[in-house]
Amino acid sequence: MYWQSKSSAPHYLVKAIYQPRVLAYFLAILVCISQYLSHSDHYHVQVVWVTVTLLLIYPHFVFYFCLLRFNTDVGARKSLLIDAVLTGFLITWCGFSPPVMVYFLTSLSISSLIIDRPSRLFLNLGLSISAAMISGILFGIFYNGHIFLFEISRLTSVVGLFSIFVYVSIVARKGFQVTSKMGLTNKQNTHQHEKLSQLTVRLKQYISPQVYDSIESGTVPIKKTQRKRLTIFFSDIEGFTWLMDSHEEETVTKILNEYLDAMAKIALNFGGTIDKFMGDGMMIFFGDPHSKGVKIDALQCLYMAIEMRRELDRLRKVWAESGVYSDLHIRIGIHTGYCAVGNFGCSEKMDYTAIGGAVNLASRLESKASRDDILISNSTHLLVGNQIRCESQPPVRLKGIREYVESYRVVADKVAVDRPVIKLAQHGLLFEIDPACVDDETVNRSVERLLKEYRAWPGKTQADSQVTSTGVNGRESTILS
Repeated sequence: MYWQSKSSAPHYLVKAIYQPRVLAYFLAILVCISQYLSHSDHYHVQVVWVTVTLLLIYPHFVFYFCLLRFNTDVGARKSLLIDAVLTGFLITWCGFSPPVMVYFLTSLSISSLIIDRPSRLFLNLGLSISAAMISGILFGIFYNGHIFLFEISRLTSVVGLFSIFVYVSIVARKGFQVTSKMGLTNKQNTHQHEKLSQLTVRLKQYISPQVYDSIESGTVPIKKTQRKRLTIFFSDIEGFTWLMDSHEEETVTKILNEYLDAMAKIALNFGGTIDKFMGDGMMIFFGDPHSKGVKIDALQCLYMAIEMRRELDRLRKVWAESGVYSDLHIRIGIHTGYCAVGNFGCSEKMDYTAIGGAVNLASRLESKASRDDILISNSTHLLVGNQIRCESQPPVRLKGIREYVESYRVVADKVAVDRPVIKLAQHGLLFEIDPACVDDETVNRSVERLLKEYRAWPGKTQADSQVTSTGVNGRESTILS
């Protein structure tokens, strides 16, 4: 249905065809007058004036009629059928003069080019021209009982060719202006898009990737909070205060940024949500916005903590080799418990964070941990104690907590490499899956990508002779990385 109620703004196609239509019928008046002057004995003056008046009023009438009743793309295209019938009448009125026919059919064709869809352009163009010719023949037969032809006059030919030139030139100029404006708009939009993309990249650095992805996909409603069981991680650096007091600002900044960058990469690799950096300290939690289950979340957090401790040991060696202060050590506290997690703040600034007693307990455990120790609570130990070797610590009194707290110290780094994995190895194949790090969906997706990569590999039929220690033709696959 293209019937529309009254609208104040014309549809863009109704507007696009308006000015070319006014120009076409103004030039048609010149053609008709030239035809009258060349063959005045065949026309009545009253008929000429009626025709001229009709051609002056018609384009404005069609525009406002479409605006009030058919203000759609379909309405604009339907109006071309009326143009086609009127074109046939004018061709008959001018006695099928070839220059006149060329002008009228050219203007009708250009109108079709302006508003028709590309997929239906030739069909509608053919229908419009056919309608014009058929209606012209019918008008001629109805008017005089037969099709009458006039001799080609020089005046009509000149006016007809002049009209074609003027119409095509003005419409082409108008089209060029529209195209230039569209190009400028597209350039501005591209620039704005690049600007927004750069801004997005910068803003992503201030929030956790998981939170950003959830916000972008709309899976995290604004201002919604919920109570969930999370595993919370706190860490800080022992010796950082002395580093601040004894070294230049550039050195401190370099060391801190290298440390935080390495720790953040490990956290994201294990699926942790980075809540915040607090100077040299970090708060990370597992279980929101994505969770693999409370037990796996706790295991991932412990594996992450162990890997962070190893990474800091590596960084100390790097800093020592470059002559930078290297006596930095980490303290870590981990606790599993219920928290309120979600968006907290005001309309001007929101933070996606976790709050509650469980968060405070994890922070207090971190403050009680010794150099390079990972201290976990009893609730976390109940989840991971059968997979990670820990030593029980004497109950401690923590600030802000009434009762004594049982805690455990993670003993050795070897648990990080001794955790169970699924391996499949044979000639030309090597698979290794850590169930604690991936879920079914990740495994299935990775296998599908691996199969797709294998099927597209051009040298797979000669794989037996090309396998090396680094992969086929020295190319390492990134699947499951």
